[in-house]
Amino acid sequence: MATFVEIFTGFTGILFSASGLVKTTAVKSELTADMEKMFQAYARVFPLAPLGYVPDADFYRTMVGNIEIVLGVLLILGNRRAQKFSALGLLFMMAGATYTNLKLGLYSMAGMSSAFAISMMWIYHQMNKDGK
Repeated sequence: MATFVEIFTGFTGILFSASGLVKTTAVKSELTADMEKMFQAYARVFPLAPLGYVPDADFYRTMVGNIEIVLGVLLILGNRRAQKFSALGLLFMMAGATYTNLKLGLYSMAGMSSAFAISMMWIYHQMNKDGK
């Protein structure tokens, strides 16, 4: 029987994979247009922007989406070590998303990305607690 941690980890992996698919594929033209506008704003406040590096918004969106897909699938199907790596990677991504949303004044989005970051910390902690 699956434990709560396993079920929560799998569900979270599905959410991240689905989020990545939305970013990398043209699901609906309106959704894709909204996503493109959002990532143009995200690119402007990219953490390395003060140093002069502003990524192309389409490249940024595609890269974030692909990373979410890979880490989400690892969270679902990976062994314990891969799941810990995935949780840590998604934690850092959500920390970056929180920073970006705060810079743009999107406080509800920052709260949501913070909640996902805390979830990733919890998953990582639970996997370390088992000692495997």
